Amino acid sequence: MGETRQPESGPPRAEAGRPFLEPPELQGRFGIYLGVDQVLWREQTPYQRLEVIEAGPLGRVLLLDGNIQLTTWDQIGRAHV
Repeated sequence: MGETRQPESGPPRAEAGRPFLEPPELQGRFGIYLGVDQVLWREQTPYQRLEVIEAGPLGRVLLLDGNIQLTTWDQIGRAHV
Protein backbone atom coordinates (compact mmCIF):
# COMPACT_ATOMS: atom_id res chain seq x y z
CA MET A 1 0.00 0.00 0.00
CA GLY A 2 1.33 3.48 -0.86
CA GLU A 3 1.74 4.88 2.67
CA THR A 4 2.61 8.55 3.16
CA ARG A 5 2.68 10.51 6.44
CA GLN A 6 0.04 13.23 6.62
CA PRO A 7 0.04 16.40 8.68
CA GLU A 8 -2.30 16.32 11.69
CA SER A 9 -4.28 19.30 10.35
CA GLY A 10 -5.01 17.81 6.91
CA PRO A 11 -8.24 16.24 5.67
CA PRO A 12 -9.71 13.25 7.55
CA ARG A 13 -7.89 9.98 7.05
CA ALA A 14 -9.62 6.59 6.69
CA GLU A 15 -8.47 3.88 9.12
CA ALA A 16 -9.54 0.23 9.06
CA GLY A 17 -12.03 -0.65 11.79
CA ARG A 18 -12.75 3.00 12.60
CA PRO A 19 -15.61 5.24 11.50
CA PHE A 20 -14.89 7.82 8.79
CA LEU A 21 -16.78 11.10 8.56
CA GLU A 22 -16.56 13.05 5.32
CA PRO A 23 -16.01 16.78 5.98
CA PRO A 24 -19.46 18.31 6.69
CA GLU A 25 -21.13 20.52 4.07
CA LEU A 26 -24.06 22.96 4.27
CA GLN A 27 -22.82 24.84 7.34
CA GLY A 28 -22.05 21.56 9.13
CA ARG A 29 -25.53 20.09 8.65
CA PHE A 30 -24.66 17.34 6.15
CA GLY A 31 -21.87 14.79 6.21
CA ILE A 32 -21.51 11.14 5.28
CA TYR A 33 -20.42 8.55 7.85
CA LEU A 34 -18.78 5.30 6.70
CA GLY A 35 -17.63 2.22 8.55
CA VAL A 36 -14.20 1.38 7.10
CA ASP A 37 -13.55 -2.35 6.76
CA GLN A 38 -10.14 -2.05 5.11
CA VAL A 39 -7.86 0.58 3.56
CA LEU A 40 -6.89 -0.84 0.17
CA TRP A 41 -4.66 1.99 -1.07
CA ARG A 42 -3.35 5.32 0.21
CA GLU A 43 -1.09 7.67 -1.69
CA GLN A 44 -0.20 11.35 -1.54
CA THR A 45 0.04 12.66 -5.11
CA PRO A 46 1.42 16.12 -5.93
CA TYR A 47 -2.21 17.34 -5.99
CA GLN A 48 -4.26 15.44 -3.39
CA ARG A 49 -4.40 12.47 -1.01
CA LEU A 50 -5.93 9.46 -2.76
CA GLU A 51 -7.46 6.62 -0.74
CA VAL A 52 -9.40 3.53 -1.77
CA ILE A 53 -11.26 1.82 1.06
CA GLU A 54 -13.64 -1.11 1.49
CA ALA A 55 -16.82 0.03 3.27
CA GLY A 56 -19.42 -2.73 3.76
CA PRO A 57 -22.40 -2.62 1.38
CA LEU A 58 -20.99 0.42 -0.44
CA GLY A 59 -18.08 -1.72 -1.63
CA ARG A 60 -14.94 0.12 -2.68
CA VAL A 61 -14.91 3.85 -2.07
CA LEU A 62 -12.62 6.42 -3.73
CA LEU A 63 -11.67 9.33 -1.44
CA LEU A 64 -9.78 12.41 -2.62
CA ASP A 65 -8.60 14.62 0.24
CA GLY A 66 -11.15 12.93 2.50
CA ASN A 67 -14.09 13.59 0.16
CA ILE A 68 -16.11 10.68 -1.24
CA GLN A 69 -15.91 10.65 -5.04
CA LEU A 70 -17.32 7.29 -6.09
CA THR A 71 -18.42 3.93 -4.64
CA THR A 72 -19.03 0.50 -6.12
CA TRP A 73 -22.63 0.87 -4.97
CA ASP A 74 -23.01 4.02 -7.12
CA GLN A 75 -22.29 1.93 -10.20
CA ILE A 76 -25.31 -0.34 -9.58
CA GLY A 77 -27.72 2.56 -10.11
CA ARG A 78 -25.95 3.78 -13.24
CA ALA A 79 -26.02 0.35 -14.87
CA HIS A 80 -29.84 0.34 -14.81
CA VAL A 81 -30.40 3.82 -16.24
